Amino acid sequence: MYKLKEREYYSKTYDVRLCKGEIFKATNEYKSVCERLNEYTEEAYNLSENQDEFNQKKGRLENKKQVKGNEIKRLKQDLIKYEELLNKHNSGELDQE
Repeated sequence: MYKLKEREYYSKTYDVRLCKGEIFKATNEYKSVCERLNEYTEEAYNLSENQDEFNQKKGRLENKKQVKGNEIKRLKQDLIKYEELLNKHNSGELDQE
């Protein structure tokens, strides 16, 4: 029984750490997309040779920014759930007699 409980603890700890790592990665990608999107200013639009292509690239970046933002929100919700499960496991609420 102890081995089973220990294995569950490691599993829940792994889930929390993995989720934190995914949040870190997604946040860095989000910042990178925001920086690239800031390069698409009105001046750059006026200087670009192909303005349709410019608008398409900017649109794709805005879409990617929105997707990454949604991914970060989802991961934060998952992290809360995993941390609650880990806390319940540590306090013994999940123990079965």
